[in-house]
Amino acid sequence: MGIDTIGTNAITDNSVSTTKMLNSVVVIEGEGIGSNDNDITLPTSAAVKDYVDTQVGSVAADITGVTAGTGLTGGGASGDVTLNVIGGTGITANADDITIDSTVVTLAGTQTLTNKTITNPKINAPVPVIVNSNDINKLSGLNATSAQLNYNDITSLGTSQASKVLTADANHHTYMAGEFKAKHYKEQYLNVSSGSNVTLDLHSGNLFSLTMAHATVTITLSNPPASGDGFGFTVKLVQDSNGNRNVSWPASVKWAGGTAPTLTPTANAVDVFTFFTHDNGTNYYGFTAGLNVS
Repeated sequence: MGIDTIGTNAITDNSVSTTKMLNSVVVIEGEGIGSNDNDITLPTSAAVKDYVDTQVGSVAADITGVTAGTGLTGGGASGDVTLNVIGGTGITANADDITIDSTVVTLAGTQTLTNKTITNPKINAPVPVIVNSNDINKLSGLNATSAQLNYNDITSLGTSQASKVLTADANHHTYMAGEFKAKHYKEQYLNVSSGSNVTLDLHSGNLFSLTMAHATVTITLSNPPASGDGFGFTVKLVQDSNGNRNVSWPASVKWAGGTAPTLTPTANAVDVFTFFTHDNGTNYYGFTAGLNVS
């Protein structure tokens, strides 16, 4: 460290105190700039240059330009550069902020969506859908009131309900809980082919005609309704051109007096019988509707 003179006179008085001397002299630091906050020495210009060069040397490079990324415009390579936020439908970029209007859907708050298409939406909780008859009428090809649509709100398929549509169950059955009235109705007629053994399927119809072409025709009755449901059917037996054909009825058929009626043996003769059951075919009650009907 060097000590410069004060004024034009050299310090020769040994009586000058160190305190007075330190308050009057300029102390020049010959070393580099340190990090000691208590250092009150004045660095040389060379030391300052070395310090600045060291700090600037750690900077990788100067900024040569600003490029606008996605959603931005502007930028540049020199001078003052401005970046602008691109707005959009319902979005406005202001000087200090960005605002949106009610047409933009947000995560917070409640909004009404009009004429929007939602693809694969996920609803996290049950949401009641409330529509009126005017909304329903907008469906293609539908013109019905809410009351009319409510006719389809049935409890059990195949069972009639008051003021509801009439349906059939999986077996094509319909149960009428009330009175049934028809201007006219039809029964299913089946012309059964002859054979030594013939099965009458009660699920297929309830009016059967059989022209017997075998000496004895054994009849089997199948698919009666469930127990508790009454079911009636009619069987028409016709002799072929040979005549003298006989029939064998199931043991479950009960006849008056316990004996089956005798068929008319004449060629082409017609005999008609009626039956009913209410216990799933455990018993069939048979009656002669007419013998030698011509």
